[in-house]
Amino acid sequence: MGDLNEALVLGTLGSIEASLELANIPYTSGGVEAAIASFIGA
Repeated sequence: MGDLNEALVLGTLGSIEASLELANIPYTSGGVEAAIASFIGA
C-alpha cells in the first residue's frame, strides 16, 4: 500500500477520464495534463 508513482497516477486519471467519456458523463477534461504539468513543475 505505499507504492505510488507518476505512471500509476497518470494511468488512473486516464482510465477515469476515458470511463467518464464512454459513459457520457459530463466532466471537465484536463486531469492528465494537469498532473503532468505538476510532475514536471510547470
